[in-house]
Amino acid sequence: MLERVFRLSSNGTSPRAEALAGLATFWSMAYIIFANPAILAAAGVPFEGAVVGTCLASALATAGMGLWTNRPLALAPAMGLNAFVAFGVIGALGLPWQAGMGLVVVHGLVLALLGWRGWAGRLAGAVPPALRRGVGAGVGLLVALVGLQQAGLVVPSAATLLTAGSLWEPRVFAAGFGILLTAVLLARRFPGAIFAGVVGTAVFSVLVGAQDLPPAVFRLPAVSGLLSSGRLDFRAVPTLGGLAVVLTLLMADLFDTAGTLDALERQGGFQTRRERVLVADGLATAGGGLLGVSALTTYAESAAGIAAGGRTGLTSVVVAVLFGLSVFFAPLVGLVPGVAVAPALVAVGYLMAAGLRDVPLDRFDEAFATFVTVLTIPLTFSVVRGLGYGFLVYLVIRLSTGRAAQIDPLLYALAAMLLVSFLIG
Repeated sequence: MLERVFRLSSNGTSPRAEALAGLATFWSMAYIIFANPAILAAAGVPFEGAVVGTCLASALATAGMGLWTNRPLALAPAMGLNAFVAFGVIGALGLPWQAGMGLVVVHGLVLALLGWRGWAGRLAGAVPPALRRGVGAGVGLLVALVGLQQAGLVVPSAATLLTAGSLWEPRVFAAGFGILLTAVLLARRFPGAIFAGVVGTAVFSVLVGAQDLPPAVFRLPAVSGLLSSGRLDFRAVPTLGGLAVVLTLLMADLFDTAGTLDALERQGGFQTRRERVLVADGLATAGGGLLGVSALTTYAESAAGIAAGGRTGLTSVVVAVLFGLSVFFAPLVGLVPGVAVAPALVAVGYLMAAGLRDVPLDRFDEAFATFVTVLTIPLTFSVVRGLGYGFLVYLVIRLSTGRAAQIDPLLYALAAMLLVSFLIG
């Protein structure tokens, strides 16, 4: 049966190799079980419901991706987009979290439609490559800033907006230890370095008195918060601000997925039907919004499974089973405070910012617009504003230097919608 469904022989693999690859991928991305609920809880999403939803959404989406594309791709809530939804949408707009998830559902359905009709490439291609990388880097800095705030390493200041926290506080000391531990593990290419950093920081936080031991390790999961507590809210969708959020989520998702697939296909030596991946991503995102866990995306950590020999969707099915089993260990996730999650957020932020190495600094228009985007996303806690400002700077420089003919007309429409939304919002 496995041979018939996944064509293992023709892909040069075996059930054992696929199982080990699935384990490697899961180990590399399991930190999301801790990180996603910690971020969403700040926006009012019930913590344990977010834990269960993260595991279930990741399991269902990854299994569906593997069965439909027969490629070793794993999905989970998107780091960066979850922070944007929690802080830049729900928090900044003052929406109930169910309304934020309503925007996520619409974003997912639009993404699936664009993928199905083959229009996604046209939308992504209207934006210069440097700006696309700048969005990912800016979101990465936003994620890292959230991590530093959760750790207490960065605190508010009336004089300078932000300042350094006290290293003598147990939770700050534990977080600092965790960031160094995670950095060392990444430098040594330790498998699952970010997840191991979360676990190591959690243990260290107990030792230094920053966290108590959990009352239980295994129990049936609570489901409060699942299905958006039965109150999915679409009130923000018809507004200009809501449409701008959907557009921003859509573009950020497209940029991230395209870059991830390029890297995974080069590594694995295979081609993937992009339209199928985007449809699967979109439907998974809509399901993530329904479950109250934000947008899902294809994870770059799928590379760990490919490096371990994964070549087919059976790898994804193994990852899905492991995510499903993780539902029953929700009490362990409750042990991990923001202190232990902070190193993961900082590490993921660094990885997301790595795309800046490909920004052409000799092209001033693209480089400066990218700089503005990267700078303003974390400082405004808004991908909408960062992207809008970046588009504006890029268009003005191009027009002022007589290169209007080189601008994709679709970019004017995208920029106008984003700019109007935050000028009147």
